[in-house]
Amino acid sequence: MYIILYIFVFFINILLGDVVSKKNVLKIKKIYFNKINFNNINNINKNKKKYIYIKKNKYKINKKLNKCKLNITIDAGHGGFDPGALGYYGSKEKDINLIIAKKLLNLININSKFNVYLTRNDDKYLSLKKRLNIIKNNKTNLFLSIHTDSFKYKYVYGPSIWIFRKFNNKLLNINYNKNNKDHKNSFTLANEIINIFKKFIGLNKYKCIPQYSNLAILSLINIPSVLIEIGYISNPKEEKKLINNIYQNKLVKYIYLGLNNFINKIC
Repeated sequence: MYIILYIFVFFINILLGDVVSKKNVLKIKKIYFNKINFNNINNINKNKKKYIYIKKNKYKINKKLNKCKLNITIDAGHGGFDPGALGYYGSKEKDINLIIAKKLLNLININSKFNVYLTRNDDKYLSLKKRLNIIKNNKTNLFLSIHTDSFKYKYVYGPSIWIFRKFNNKLLNINYNKNNKDHKNSFTLANEIINIFKKFIGLNKYKCIPQYSNLAILSLINIPSVLIEIGYISNPKEEKKLINNIYQNKLVKYIYLGLNNFINKIC
């Protein structure tokens, strides 16, 4: 008699447990897994794990979005006793670089995604070490270096975007292999700016892809970084454009558009 009663109660508990579990499953199904078929009660734990995994993924995505509030440092090349390249009509690279860097800072600062800094905001010389310290102190996670190009042939023209690439000098390449992801991001950033330049300015056919060089300042930082040569000051026609306020504003706008496209990709 007692044995029969015990068996009866045991089966009632199992039945009630099943009903409660199925209700819970149906509730989870209704809220989170509309397309999942719960035919087998043994799948409950698996699907709970799947739900937890989805929640974790959402958290990771949000965390990634938060990281997209970037600290950007803009470096105006040369300065002080170092004029950089000299133009056909006497313009100095250091002056053009600083004007573009300041205009770019003002434009990027409009976007709340970015905190923007300059390595220099006046005509002063900064050693490589000082520039690197400024980059570090700003907690920079994206770096733009502004330069103006020069060449012995006056007909050479157009902007070009440079990124670091390892060559034989081991001292300059310590960080390269450790941060290959940053190298890929630098390539993507360079490409986005180039695509905008191609669309609105037109580029020399040899400069329609990112250019590579063993550039010291790019080789010594572990963040996405590009060096932008905004044009050839040695070309008389381009020099006139580079010192023109309207053209400068266009250049700055196009750099910003490329930068914004890059941020939208990685975020």
